[in-house]
Amino acid sequence: PLAFYSRLIGVYPYKKLANVQSRTIYGGLENAGAIFYAENSVTGLGQAGRLIAHEIAHQWFGDCVTENDWHHVWLSEGFATYLTSLYFESVEGKERLASEMIRSRNQIIKYSEENHRPVIDTAIINLMDLLSVNSYQKGGWILHMLRSETGDEDFIKGLRLYYERFKNSNAISSDFQNAMEEASGKDLGRFFGQWLYLPGQPELKIWQKAVKKSGTTEIYIEQEQDTLFEFNLELLIKDSLGERVERIFVKDRLTKIKVQ
Repeated sequence: PLAFYSRLIGVYPYKKLANVQSRTIYGGLENAGAIFYAENSVTGLGQAGRLIAHEIAHQWFGDCVTENDWHHVWLSEGFATYLTSLYFESVEGKERLASEMIRSRNQIIKYSEENHRPVIDTAIINLMDLLSVNSYQKGGWILHMLRSETGDEDFIKGLRLYYERFKNSNAISSDFQNAMEEASGKDLGRFFGQWLYLPGQPELKIWQKAVKKSGTTEIYIEQEQDTLFEFNLELLIKDSLGERVERIFVKDRLTKIKVQ
């Protein structure tokens, strides 16, 4: 992971990296230059790969670039979570990334059923409560969606720009947004506003209806949650033109498209 992150983001920011197995109340604690792992976390059986990759990613985001306000802790934990997935993608391919994202998506949906809170939740007073699925898994998913929004090249460009601009310093989410907008040339205000400050996620009802008169099929996409989101939805469509993945922009309560 160390070599991968150094290529992806920037040169490792410290003189050394010690991985220490010791006493800690956490599975891993990302001290700058010296990561502490719980006594029984690393067994030599190859089961701690995700933990080690996560903690090493923190050397860049969490240690070298630290959030200026703990309510923006997703800038540490979401980043380390998604960078871990990117590392596994580089080693094992797109299928591993897909399985990582499905796994975290299921955790996000389950968590939101009992905790209808935004990622940046200033109502939380006990800062330990910020260490949740929202900061880790949902934070990672926000980066995954941002990558799709900007494209791989601009996503990496923005990540590097943000790191270079704030290394050995502090930042908040708007600083990251500014870097990504500069790198991509896109207005990402709506993107960051809805995914960071609105609770929950789209709850979709999708159905289709054949139109015999025209020989077409209408596909309906309905957002059932109270607050509307704007997002791109990829649908696998099979029609007279063959099988394809179509990207549909959804912003209204009800979206309708026609296929042959």
